[in-house]
Formats: sequence, structure tokens, C-alpha cells
Amino acid sequence: MPNYLQDPTKCYYPYEIEKHLKTASEAELKLISKDINQAKELILLFSSNLVSTQFDYLKGNGYKVKNLYGGILLKQCGKNYKRIIDYLKKHKLLNTDNQYIVGVKSKTYWLSEKVIISKVKEHDFTNNTIINRRQGINSDFKKVVASNIISKISVEKVFPLLELPNVNQVQSHLESLANSKFTSKKGRLYKLPNNKRRERSLEGSNVTYTDDIMIIYKYLTKGGIKLYSTGNKNCPRPVSSITLIPKVIRDLITMNGQKLVEVDFSALHPNIANHLYGINKKMITHQEMADYFNYSEDELFKAKKLNLSYFNYEEKHFLNSKASKFYKEKHPGLYDELLRIKQIDPKQITYALFRKEVELMTRVFIELDWHGILPVYVYDAVLVIEKNAEKTKEVMDIIAKQMGVYTVAEVSK
Repeated sequence: MPNYLQDPTKCYYPYEIEKHLKTASEAELKLISKDINQAKELILLFSSNLVSTQFDYLKGNGYKVKNLYGGILLKQCGKNYKRIIDYLKKHKLLNTDNQYIVGVKSKTYWLSEKVIISKVKEHDFTNNTIINRRQGINSDFKKVVASNIISKISVEKVFPLLELPNVNQVQSHLESLANSKFTSKKGRLYKLPNNKRRERSLEGSNVTYTDDIMIIYKYLTKGGIKLYSTGNKNCPRPVSSITLIPKVIRDLITMNGQKLVEVDFSALHPNIANHLYGINKKMITHQEMADYFNYSEDELFKAKKLNLSYFNYEEKHFLNSKASKFYKEKHPGLYDELLRIKQIDPKQITYALFRKEVELMTRVFIELDWHGILPVYVYDAVLVIEKNAEKTKEVMDIIAKQMGVYTVAEVSK
């Protein structure tokens, strides 16, 4: 089996945490561990769980939060992990909602503003207890991967055949996109770095800087492709270097020297929601919403953004969302049921959509593997070599239909 695991001797962390630890009180650190160095490394290790939110910020996604499961933190940091949280909160480096439901919802955490905008750095652990603990986590993780179909096929068959672009290729590609004033499907304009104040925002940005994307790419691919997670009960999506690499760079990945094309389901989550909660069993499209709001062809991304976020909103934002006007008029049965559930438990819908999506993609992986087609997993899409694209679309369409999800797969052009 290829080396897809994270290196137990290293982690990435926000530099602002390191700056703080240089002048930290030894008395406070000793509440975490009598060994001051171990206490500092445990704090860096804990903060590494939230580095992904820093990359969300760099990509223009704004200020993101993350659910962290106490059981995993216990394995990572030991029984004093709650003292680490208290320490970081006390010094205004970390925030949490302190809300959890056993077996349903983990606590939500987010870095403070000064931490999330700081640089990401790499740390080499020196404490053997931490290294041995992480090696044990890796051993347990291998067993979980072996029982997860998407992850197992990915690490055993797919990852060894993938060829990542080198840094120079990526740099040249990003510069070309910026010079051509490329705008992503999410409506973000790519720009070259400059000395002026950057258009970054904790609320999100419509600008992405090429050097920020390079930082993310180097981090995700140092040491090769890694599998970070097989997901959890509520969100069973496997997460790897490939799923996290920005799409504009994924387009450069090859398999055995052959170009890959993307095959993805059209408006999957709206159609899963309609399957689970709707009355009118017909396909919902982004174009339908775009037409409703009189968006031009170049503004289709606005409809996509509305659809992508709508089903995850809490009741207040759900009611105030522009998308509610569309669903209330065009799909009233679906809207009424969504609102009813939002008033009880807003996360219930999000988790149900993720679970159904992964169930669908698992069946896609099984069928494609049977046909001898190796798919690269990217959440609700797959990358395959061009000659297999049409067969892959056919398989995805059949499985969606069998599951009663009214969507179709589309081959990227």
C-alpha cells in the first residue's frame, strides 16, 4: 500500500500561535504538561486541526469554522486536551460555540482573526509521546481506510497512478489565468500578487491571489498525495490532497501521463434535497434558478452559489436567502418541508445530504471499479481519463436514477 498517511513527526500550524508561545507563562503551560516543550508542541498540534480554515480564507471563502470531535482530540493530545482549548480561549487565539450533542454534533471551533490571517508554518516534533501517539492513530486509520470503499480504491489503485504538476508548471498556469483575467465558476477573479492592500475579507472575497493558491498547493502536496480523513457519521466524505487542491490546479493532474476530465452531477444537493423532502419529483437545475432571477449566461455562477449554500443555512439565514423566493414559488412542497426541519434542527438537512451523496458516490465507485475504470474522487464528481468519460457518465446517470435522485452527470469541456 502506498504511503498516503500524514507524517507523524510533522504538523502545520498558524505562525501567530508560535509567536504567542515565545512569551507564554510557564506556570500556565505546566497545567497542560509538566514538560514545557511538550505543552508547546501539544498546543501547536491542536492548532494544526484548524489550518484548513486558514486556507479557506486564502481561497476567498471567508471566515470558516470547523467541528472537532472530542474523541479524536483525546487521541491526539491526551487527557488534557480541554486545558489546551481553555488556554487558547483565554489568550483569545481560539473561539468555540461550546455546543455539542453526543453522537450528533461535535463542538465548533474557529481561530481568532489575528490567527487565521497569519502564515502557515511546519513544525518537527521532538516529543516522543506525541510522535508515538500519532503513529498509533495512523495504524488505526489504516483499518478504517480498508473498510471504506472510496478510500480503499483511491489509495490502493488510484493515487499511485496520479502525476502532480511541479511547482513551475503550477506557477506558470496560475500566471496565465491571472493575465487572461480568469474568473472561476464561483465568480472569483484570479490576480497576481502586488504590494497594494489585498482584497481579502473574513466575510469572503471575489478575488483570489495566485501566490495564495501556491501556498495551499505546496502544503497539500509536500511528501506526495495524502488521505486526511474518511469522514465521520454526519459527513462521511473522504478528504485528501486531491479533494482540497483548488480545481484550477486539479486540471493539471494526469494519470499515467493521460489527461483527466471531470464528470460531475448537475446541482446534486438541490436534487438530493428534492428526493428526500420534495413532492414534485423533477430535476432542479442551476439554469432554472438563473432564469428565474434573470441572470445572464455569465452570471450562472450566482445561481450556483445560492444553491450551494442554501440548504446549509440556519433558519434565520434560510428565510432571508434570495433562494427562498425561488423555492417557495417553484418548489413549494420542498420549501415547506425544509423550513419545518430548519425550525427543529438546521444541521439535520446538511448531514442527510452529505450521507446520501456519499452513498451515491460509493455505488459509483463500485460500478466503475467493476468496469475497470479508475475514478479520482472529488466529492460529488470524479476525474477519469478522457476515453472513459462517456462510460463514466452513463454509470453515474444509471445509479442516480436507481436511487431516485433526479440529476444527470455532465462531462467537463
